[in-house]
Amino acid sequence: MISKSFGNKRKTKTITFCSGKGGVGKSVITANMAAALSDNGSSVLVFDSVDGLPNQHIIFGVEPPIRLSSVMSGKVDAESALFRVRENLSLIVDSPLEISEFEESVLNLDDILSELKSSDKHEYIFIDTKSGLNEQLISFCLMSDLIVIMITDEPTSLLDAYGLIKILINFTPSKNIVILVNNVIDSEDADEVSQKLNLATGKFLNTQLDLLGFIPYSRNIRLSIQSQELLIDKYNFDESSNAIRNIVNVIEKKYFRFNNLDTVNSNENEGSCI
Repeated sequence: MISKSFGNKRKTKTITFCSGKGGVGKSVITANMAAALSDNGSSVLVFDSVDGLPNQHIIFGVEPPIRLSSVMSGKVDAESALFRVRENLSLIVDSPLEISEFEESVLNLDDILSELKSSDKHEYIFIDTKSGLNEQLISFCLMSDLIVIMITDEPTSLLDAYGLIKILINFTPSKNIVILVNNVIDSEDADEVSQKLNLATGKFLNTQLDLLGFIPYSRNIRLSIQSQELLIDKYNFDESSNAIRNIVNVIEKKYFRFNNLDTVNSNENEGSCI
């Protein structure tokens, strides 16, 4: 795949975060990674695509006054619904179910995402998705440069992730899909978990996925959720905070390497970038 840069104006990079099952910490890690990336100076938009049951605003501890349901109903444009969480970081999120279910939609999430991508006002868009497989997820993945599948060391997590990968590789190149292991002891534990998944994908799907990184278990993650503060802010020197920042650096340096003047072709860095 060819990544383009136009002078000093770079194409918006879109990353979809998904999981085969719920409860793996996807939304929390997505929020913290987005904030860590914005701290590096990149403009980041978090797109909470979970209609009716959003939680990114809860994780960030904010209450955006304009929601996705208003954009979908045509009342406002997408840019008006963006809520600035901190410097370089914005959020767009749906209304709670009891409100959004009464909004008649004239636009879908694909339309809104396309509008936000084409504006090139954000260097990165992070899409937080519903767990499991659905048509909307496939659509997001088709629009994304990188797909991050989060797993834990649980049989159901690995089994559901395998099922998700089995479907996704029919729509997007496997090199665009990476694994992120959450809630493990150390790198050895993370390698073992990723190898379990790759053993199955290699045998039955003839596919091996890169390990993007891992997040070690930390009690502070739960405490940060309870206080509605980001882990990387409240517990900046926590081991998990450091892991998140390291993963963000990997995303920037390995998967999105840009030259301000030249086009970067993945054939020159086979296996190292998309």
